[in-house]
Amino acid sequence: MSVVQSVLKIDCSKMPRAPKGHQLKGHLRRGIIELSPGSVILHRTALPIRGRKLVEEIGTRALCAWVLRFMLKNPGNIPPEWWQSEHTDRVCFPSTTYTDPQDREYAYCLEYNGRSRPKQSIILLDENFGPKIPVPVLLEKGPRIYSTC
Repeated sequence: MSVVQSVLKIDCSKMPRAPKGHQLKGHLRRGIIELSPGSVILHRTALPIRGRKLVEEIGTRALCAWVLRFMLKNPGNIPPEWWQSEHTDRVCFPSTTYTDPQDREYAYCLEYNGRSRPKQSIILLDENFGPKIPVPVLLEKGPRIYSTC
């Protein structure tokens, strides 16, 4: 499945800021990633699985908050395939996580239906993810990753 429409370069090297009153829990620094057609797929689970467990299974292939922010600013680059399924509520980007004042860990998601303006939401990692909440992941041989170190 091809989901990225053209080659995109996104800088994932910086640590994102946490919302006021929250803390950054984890962020996978990748440097500048180059996403090209076919380099990203949506990982869906057939059965509900805790977000924390899903993040462990996917590992370093999950995309981070910088990719989400890029998509929010550039909705024309949101792959239409992500929203053609009636079973997709939102797409989650769990390689950047935060904690709220109650110490609950969460990740940001992208909500979009292809018609309205995309928006950002959150999901707690203790919630169940399932087929309605896929995670965009890098294919093993997909993008080139440039280190900025």
